[in-house]
Amino acid sequence: MLRYYAVMGTETESSIQQSIVNILRMFGYTVIEIGRTRRMVPCKRCGAHTPAIGWQGNTPGAPDIMVTAKTWGTLWLGLEVKRPGGAIRPEQKVLMAEGSIVIVRSIRDSLAAILDVEERFGRDASAVRNVRDQLEK
Repeated sequence: MLRYYAVMGTETESSIQQSIVNILRMFGYTVIEIGRTRRMVPCKRCGAHTPAIGWQGNTPGAPDIMVTAKTWGTLWLGLEVKRPGGAIRPEQKVLMAEGSIVIVRSIRDSLAAILDVEERFGRDASAVRNVRDQLEK
């Protein structure tokens, strides 16, 4: 099953995000996908349909995924999913610099971000660490 996540997660930003959501939920984390509810709106210039932003949808720069655990209290971790080589928007750069979100480009990146939080709380996250380490190989 781990191989499925690692292989499937490399295709598109959407597939990376779905793989991250699946594995974090498998570990028992609460995961909310922010961008999934956005509706598609037509561009006024070219007519192409893109996800709504700002007053039509999500706040520009909002992370794709919010993660928490019962043991984290009121803390939520914002994960912005980007495909390898994908551009980071200026709003996301600001949030990243403030420490409000983490940019992740793979399952391994997301697990590293989770481990960072778990270690700050002094929690045993050996199962997460083992999977992250397997993905390095």
